[in-house]
Amino acid sequence: RKRIQYFETNRTLPKKNGNNRSHGQNTMNWIDYWSDPKFFDAFYRKSIEYYCEHLKKLFPFNRDCDVLDFGSGPGLTAEFLSDKVNRLHLVEPSKILLEQSQAINKDRKNVFHFLLQDKKKFEDYLSKNKFNLIIMNSVLQYIPESEISQLFKIFKIGLKDTGQIIVSDIISSNSGLKKDLLSIMNFYLKWSNALAFSQYFISELWKTRLRAKLKRGVYTRNDIEKILKGHYCLQWIPNPTICPHRHCVILAKI
Repeated sequence: RKRIQYFETNRTLPKKNGNNRSHGQNTMNWIDYWSDPKFFDAFYRKSIEYYCEHLKKLFPFNRDCDVLDFGSGPGLTAEFLSDKVNRLHLVEPSKILLEQSQAINKDRKNVFHFLLQDKKKFEDYLSKNKFNLIIMNSVLQYIPESEISQLFKIFKIGLKDTGQIIVSDIISSNSGLKKDLLSIMNFYLKWSNALAFSQYFISELWKTRLRAKLKRGVYTRNDIEKILKGHYCLQWIPNPTICPHRHCVILAKI
């Protein structure tokens, strides 16, 4: 089972035939999974807008604020945050999604893109760019536990002394698919209709087979505190996404 290895130096993915196998081996990982543009529909955009509106209540965004979105996907946060900040840097390991983000944000002159492939290049990038805020939304579950401590040490390179990191949508032991679907259904009914949710639910059933081949990390608060102890001060807050049963933490340098 594979999760995203954020610091692989070679991102070339094996060619797949119709059943997603190459030489008899399953080659799909989470980058493949999320690189399908069909996953990013109008509801996803609305959920990002909801998340960004809550971020604006948590942080004093202004024209002196530099923000990094780690695991930015197709770059939809730029639509809702770029006009509130000085610079917005979108960091993404999927070349397909980064290119999609570059296309939709081509007219936003204060939005910058970085393809995450190599640890040393990312460290160099952070040493040249300092940030007031690093956001990491619904990403931690795709990072192996063995890489989390290293990643947050690297974040310190680019974090200003008074800067903060917000890690949201952390999946814990009490975050199951049933709770996710109930939350999503409530927002579908609020923003759209029952038919749209039915279509979403059918697509989720279809994707269940794909997700079964992969693995997501489940981290309790104790897990996170143990991993980051001695590196950051932690403040747990309500999760600012459409899945309020998940966890969220704000980190500040010690």
